[in-house]
Order: sequence, then structure tokens, then C-alpha cells
Amino acid sequence: DPVGEYLSSLDVVDRLNARLGLSGHGRPFVDVHGHVDGSRSLALARLDATRAALAGGPLTALEIAPSVYDQPLSARNATWQLSETLSYLTHLERLGEVEPEPDADLTRWRLAANLDTVVST
Repeated sequence: DPVGEYLSSLDVVDRLNARLGLSGHGRPFVDVHGHVDGSRSLALARLDATRAALAGGPLTALEIAPSVYDQPLSARNATWQLSETLSYLTHLERLGEVEPEPDADLTRWRLAANLDTVVST
């Protein structure tokens, strides 16, 4: 559950009360709490977008990704967006919110039966 681990690690970092963050992909920053909050908010928003995409019925990760990222898949972003979308789906499956529906060569995801009415209202 990469998303679950990510959200848990953000909680751990936030509790450290660090004054300086050393990013592996960018410049150092001093607003560690702000970065943690921003990262958490983005992940939670993408989880919400995944749920919302499934409110209309079962979809593949390929069909869900453009809604989660608000942009079409392209040769430049497809690998990243699809792998992250699958991570969000895995997290929601572990929470019992979505279920995979394997069908021949592909898998469609749907809201768990107990959540269909909650999300669509």
C-alpha cells in the first residue's frame, strides 16, 4: 500500500517538528509543516478524485487517471500517472472502499457495494 505508507510517513515527519527539509528532488526548504500539509492535501485530493471517477460505474485505471490528474494521458505522463492511479486504487481497496473486477485481460475497479449510495448522493 504505497499511498498508505506515504501518508503514514508524512505523519511521522510532521511529528519531528523539523526546521529544515532536504528534498531528494528539489531545493532545501524551511516550512516543513507546510510541505507536509501540502503533500497530504494533494494525496487526499487524488484519492477523492479516484472515488469520484468511480461514482459513475466500474472503470480501468487507464480510464480513471485523466480524472485524477485533470489532464489526458500522453507518452510523457502515462507511466507515472497509471502507476500512481494504481497505488490510489490499492490504498482504497485496503480501506474496503473499492473492489477490482478482473475481466479477461484487464481489471475494472468499482466502488465497494456498501459505498455505492454514499458516494453517489
